[in-house]
Amino acid sequence: MTDTVEFDVPPSGNQIEFRVMDLVRYRDGQMVEHWAVADAMSLLRQTGALA
Repeated sequence: MTDTVEFDVPPSGNQIEFRVMDLVRYRDGQMVEHWAVADAMSLLRQTGALA
């Protein structure tokens, strides 16, 4: 992913990396629930929005 979004600091254009975990629950072959958790602290540190 490339830093192109502004988080109270100008975009740097640098490559960034952060982890995401998706949890999905199925019932009768249908997805009935989805949760996603992203490593927001890592994302904010890499963009410079968090020192």
